[in-house]
Amino acid sequence: MTRDFREEDRRAASRLRIYKDSETRDWLTNQVGISIELWDSLDGDDDWAFVIKAHGILEAALNHLILTEINRPELRDFVARLDTLNKATGKSALLKALDLLPSEIRNFIRKFSELRNHAVHDVRNFNLNIVKYIRDDQGELKSWKKALTCWCVVPGPDGKALLEGAMPEEFADLCVQTPRSSILYSCLLILGISLAGYARTKAFNKIIREAYENGRKLVVVLDQPIPKES
Repeated sequence: MTRDFREEDRRAASRLRIYKDSETRDWLTNQVGISIELWDSLDGDDDWAFVIKAHGILEAALNHLILTEINRPELRDFVARLDTLNKATGKSALLKALDLLPSEIRNFIRKFSELRNHAVHDVRNFNLNIVKYIRDDQGELKSWKKALTCWCVVPGPDGKALLEGAMPEEFADLCVQTPRSSILYSCLLILGISLAGYARTKAFNKIIREAYENGRKLVVVLDQPIPKES
């Protein structure tokens, strides 16, 4: 019998506790614009509301990453209005041209943004079920598996990824069953990368470690062994 991971996955935000220290909290709130109230509300949301809020967190992280790289704070509003998915003139184009994120994370951004657009562009999708949407996304399941596992194949603060070599199929399947956790881990990783321009203060060390180490919590909490590296 396949285990139902939905309840564990709904508690993804509260398991992370990224606001537990004041320095990181101040940076996220004042510099990035992600409030503790927003983060704490995620676990109580249905999938439709979760996708909209989590994508807002992703957008805030991308805006900060781009603005930090170009060092033009006066362009904040301009960057915020750029379409995320546009590969020619949007944030995706900037991320690739400036080499700010590896292809695995850019693929996650593309798939998650497509999911967000599906949720908001037709009110009939208010009863969204993320797992069902992914499984019904014809021909895109392989791409979704790559997107939802990007947080464990991109190197962490020690220069190593949680998983190296071939991705175990059972682990990719687990990430599809727990999309809310995988989405938040990926957003945390992007936040950690964006902090590279934050003078590598204590806040940088804390949040990028949080993004890296909490990847293991998904596996531990769900009583799954961490797949051995190839």
